[in-house]
Amino acid sequence: MTHNDPTLSRIDAALQMLKKFQRATVDVVYDRLFVEGQSRMLVADEVGLGKTVVAKGVIARRLLHRLESGNVNPLRVTYICSNQIIGQENVKKLDIYPQQQSLDRSVTRLNFLALTAC
Repeated sequence: MTHNDPTLSRIDAALQMLKKFQRATVDVVYDRLFVEGQSRMLVADEVGLGKTVVAKGVIARRLLHRLESGNVNPLRVTYICSNQIIGQENVKKLDIYPQQQSLDRSVTRLNFLALTAC
C-alpha cells in the first residue's frame, strides 16, 4: 500500500480526529481486545464525550493493523445501542467509508461491514 492509498487516508483521518483523551481510550480498548485477548470491553462516560468517536477509532486502528499484516478481508463490526434511530445515526458516524454503496442502512439489525478493498 502506498501513502496515497485512499483506504489509509480514511483510516488516518479517523485517527486524527481523536482528542488526546479519546486516543488514550482507543489505545486501552484496542490493547485489551486485540493484544491481551479480552473478549469484551465497555466504554462508559458522560453524554457528548465521544464514545462513538472512540469506537470509530478502534475500528480504524483494527483496519490499519489488518492492512499492515496483509489481511484485506472485510472487517465485521457489530454495533449495539438502545434504539434503532440512534443506531442509524451512529452507523453514519462510525462509517470510515461513507461513500460505500453496498451499505444498507435500512436494516433492523445493524451490521456494519467495512470493506478494505472497493
